[in-house]
Amino acid sequence: MDMFPNQLLPRRKLFVFCTCVFYMLVATPMLTDGGMYLFQLFDAFSASGISLIFIVFCETIAIAWIYGAERVYDGINDMIGFYPIRWWKFCWQFVCPIAMIVSTDSVPACSPIRNTIIKSVLSI
Repeated sequence: MDMFPNQLLPRRKLFVFCTCVFYMLVATPMLTDGGMYLFQLFDAFSASGISLIFIVFCETIAIAWIYGAERVYDGINDMIGFYPIRWWKFCWQFVCPIAMIVSTDSVPACSPIRNTIIKSVLSI
């Protein structure tokens, strides 16, 4: 709606209704007897696990360090009218990338050491 306000805003209710119906139709196969099988296919072959963490890590580095956390901070101020607390800026630059690196280290996924490290990093 943001890209085509002149065409979609007058028909906002119809657009939202059509969007909801489309997503309902796409999700309906998950409700059938084979829904769990379809879910497993989506889970196994879509962006999940290490590939998703890698993509998010690259996006976080690009936004926080290349584009700049200060510019993101100013952009949020422009959108909502006030600055969020500084903790978010710190998270974008340091906590999120470190948490993603720690969660993808070479320690086996079922290791209690890995779970302890992840819990301690995320509880900061």
